[in-house]
Amino acid sequence: MASRGLSYDAWLFFPQLPELFDLAKTYPDMPVITNHCGGVVRIASYADKRKEVFDNWSRSMRQLAHLPNVYVKVGGL
Repeated sequence: MASRGLSYDAWLFFPQLPELFDLAKTYPDMPVITNHCGGVVRIASYADKRKEVFDNWSRSMRQLAHLPNVYVKVGGL
């Protein structure tokens, strides 16, 4: 994709962020974009786990922030 000037846009939920990190690290020349701030979920089975969700999301987002080819679309706040 990178050789064609394309990016990888990922719409996912926060438990999948480590996999996105692996993808972005494997392909450093490809822009990788996570949509909706990394898919924080605060409903259903996550409704009563707000701190755990935030801590997991925050840890993954900090990890992604170290990769220069990763971008974040702000939405769904």
